[in-house]
Amino acid sequence: MRASPCHNNGVSLIRPATPQDARRLVELLSPTRPRPLTLEEFTRQESEWPAPQYRQRWVLEQHATLVGTAQLFWWPFIAKDALQGSVVVSPDHRTQGHGCRLLAHLEEVAHSRRTTRLLGNILDQDDTSRNWAERHGYREDMHRFASELPLGSFDWDAFAPQLAQVQARGVTFQTMQHADAEEWARFDDFAADLLSQTPDLQGLPRWTSEQVRLEFQTRPVSRPDWIWIARNESGTWLGLTALAQFPDLVYNSFTGVIAPARGQGLARALKLLAIQAARQEGVTRMRTNNLSINAPMLAVNHALGFEQLPGHWVMTRDLPAPPPLT
Repeated sequence: MRASPCHNNGVSLIRPATPQDARRLVELLSPTRPRPLTLEEFTRQESEWPAPQYRQRWVLEQHATLVGTAQLFWWPFIAKDALQGSVVVSPDHRTQGHGCRLLAHLEEVAHSRRTTRLLGNILDQDDTSRNWAERHGYREDMHRFASELPLGSFDWDAFAPQLAQVQARGVTFQTMQHADAEEWARFDDFAADLLSQTPDLQGLPRWTSEQVRLEFQTRPVSRPDWIWIARNESGTWLGLTALAQFPDLVYNSFTGVIAPARGQGLARALKLLAIQAARQEGVTRMRTNNLSINAPMLAVNHALGFEQLPGHWVMTRDLPAPPPLT
């Protein structure tokens, strides 16, 4: 599958990762993240990975020393026939062909699963890794980054009138805290419709009810009282926002407004409700994920005071077409 074979010194081994590898994996992975990764956070992320979603992780050992790792997984923000991967090699063991071997292994497994496209993230300040990926046939697809809002210094009095203006037009807001089964079913459809309109999900299969519930309802970081729905006077749902609770911050995991109601301050009003709730519980930081091509939401976040953090380039490569099924 590769244009040229990888150098193999004959003393390295690729094997599935085990829980005993966790501490060394944290050491390898932490420098590739926008902020340091702790063992506790890594363990939590591993335990919370949704069981129905495919994922495999491998490690590469040289002389019984773990010097590299690779991961392959699927999540709902990529096409059904795509997979996302990562390759990390210890800095003092690079230029020895280990990264090439791990990448070849990922691509071989992906091809066996009839995958036609492989994606990977590279920190936007890591030119060395980007150049390596480009030499192996990967190209830039998009830019993702997080933004952070310091809640302790947020000037609520300056923004409260903007929320009041939206409410004065007859818009009301309600959380999902006391929602019954019928309302949750309505939420599943509403959220799936809004998600399909976001720039990174346009053209991908519409999320199923199970995927929506996994993202908003059943994850340990989800809280029904931190999901807000905006409605007009006739009861039509206009938009939603949701927070996910983590030990040291909250994530504004999604905000969306139906097309006819956009441009009227609803997204900002929904985010203000989330900011107010987080501040009332003593949370000091709020983050949200951004896509460089989502200009309207970037403008909302900028107006509220979110500050852009280092992000990552999404790199992609088309894989050879899998053989026909027989």
